Amino acid sequence: MFHCMNIRQRLVRLLFRAIRRFAFEDFADAVLQVQMMRFRVFGDRSRVSVHPTCQVNDALFNVSSGRISVAELAFFGHGVSVITGTHDPTATGWERREGYPTEGRDIIIGKGVWIGSNATILGPCRIGDHAVIGAMALVNSDIPAGALAVGIPARVVRQVVEVAGEEG
Repeated sequence: MFHCMNIRQRLVRLLFRAIRRFAFEDFADAVLQVQMMRFRVFGDRSRVSVHPTCQVNDALFNVSSGRISVAELAFFGHGVSVITGTHDPTATGWERREGYPTEGRDIIIGKGVWIGSNATILGPCRIGDHAVIGAMALVNSDIPAGALAVGIPARVVRQVVEVAGEEG
C-alpha cells in the first residue's frame, strides 16, 4: 500500500510539474507574442495613423518632428524604426538636445508596403504603394511605388511590382 501511494504521489507531482511548466511556457509565449505585436510611440500618439489592416509588430514610431501615416495592408518586420525627429548637428549642449523641429518631417507609408526587419525610415519621406524596403535598409528619401529599395542609404535596385494608375 505504501509503495502504491508513493508511486501515485510521484505521478501526481510529475503531472503537476508538467502542467505548471507548460502553462507557464504558454503564458510566457503569449506575453512575448503580445510584446512583439505592439508598436511603440515616442511623442504624441495622435500624430500616428496606422490603418487597422496593417501589421507593424514591435516598430518604434518617433513623431517628434512630424506625423506618420501607414496605409492599409502595409506590414513590417521586427525592429523597424520610423523616425521623424532630427537634431541640429552644429548645435551644442542643451540646444542640440532640445532644439529640434516639431513639424515638417512627415513620413507617409503607402498601401501594401513591406518593410523588412530592422529597417530605419527617416523623415521627411514617402514610400509609394506596394514598395519593398529590404531588411536593415536606411530610407532617407522618397521611394517610388512598386520599387525594391535596399542598403544604407536605401537605393532602388529594381521595380518589383508595376503599379498602374496609383500614386506613390
